[in-house]
Amino acid sequence: NNAAHLGGFLTGMLFGYLSTASPYLRRKVKIAWITVATVLVGIIIVSFVFLAIRAPEIDALLRELRGF
Repeated sequence: NNAAHLGGFLTGMLFGYLSTASPYLRRKVKIAWITVATVLVGIIIVSFVFLAIRAPEIDALLRELRGF
């Protein structure tokens, strides 16, 4: 647990250093975070669409649950 805290602390320090190092690096870090967020949102949306297409039985189950 301490190792995880230390890793997170070091990562935070590294990102903090990079963000203050130069505008170019700051922009790169911002682009990296935006890319990560976009990918995560895309994965979530794709998985929802996949479930909606592939699992009509889940849809029927949800409809039954809503009926109660």
